[in-house]
Amino acid sequence: MTITENTGSIFTSSRQVTGPPSAPPPPPRPESLTVGLIVDAITTNPASPEGHALAWALRDAYARPGSNEHGLFAALADTPVVVPPKIPAYRSPALAAPADLNAPSEPLSGSDIAWLAKLSEDPAKVADADVQYVARLAAARRPESDRRLLSIVLDPIKAHHEARAKVAQLERVIALAPRNPADPSTHPQYGRAVGLIAQRIQHDTPELTADEARVRARAEIVKGVERHGAADSAAVQARRNLTELLKATGLRSEHFPDAHTWQIGPPPYPGR
Repeated sequence: MTITENTGSIFTSSRQVTGPPSAPPPPPRPESLTVGLIVDAITTNPASPEGHALAWALRDAYARPGSNEHGLFAALADTPVVVPPKIPAYRSPALAAPADLNAPSEPLSGSDIAWLAKLSEDPAKVADADVQYVARLAAARRPESDRRLLSIVLDPIKAHHEARAKVAQLERVIALAPRNPADPSTHPQYGRAVGLIAQRIQHDTPELTADEARVRARAEIVKGVERHGAADSAAVQARRNLTELLKATGLRSEHFPDAHTWQIGPPPYPGR
């Protein structure tokens, strides 16, 4: 079995352990499983792909079966992964056609005016082919009165499709953002993580009492949440923008059906 530890914000060194497939990894050095790694594990939602991958890596690379560390990371790695939905970019109908500026001004025909009058006033109910035809009519040089008529028809359609494209964009930001717990103290493995961190703090600072070490351990977890704050803030702002956009336009989100009712704030931790 080959275990590779990556370098980066989560992993702090690089090593490779080779042995039989069934052999457990060798006992870790006391400093190998750092406070920072434990904090990252408990402040990254284990139901997210990122948290799940982290828990598996830590369990395999550092923790001996039967140890407190192994129990913590096994519990995290066994958490079902919530795979974010795949949200494609919104494809709107052609809302603009190339204009021939050299063509003579041509008024709308009576049949075109009659056809425009029959179009639904609800932009969502106008077929894509009809939208494209209106766009072609608007691209030609027209008398001022015809331009005003085409603008009355086409502007709401443009606004509708632009809003739908924005909804899809916000849905993608929300779906792909890290889903980290707003309050790690609600995490089912919180107590075990605090205990492990406190052990390492007390090992490095033996003059601390057990209670003092646990206070510092909780403070380290708070710092971990703050480190995730920048990434989470983009998702929070996207949630706020999506809710406001849905309320303003009457649109609904296909991937987050209750988004128009969201109370503005950080995403809830799954299972709370």
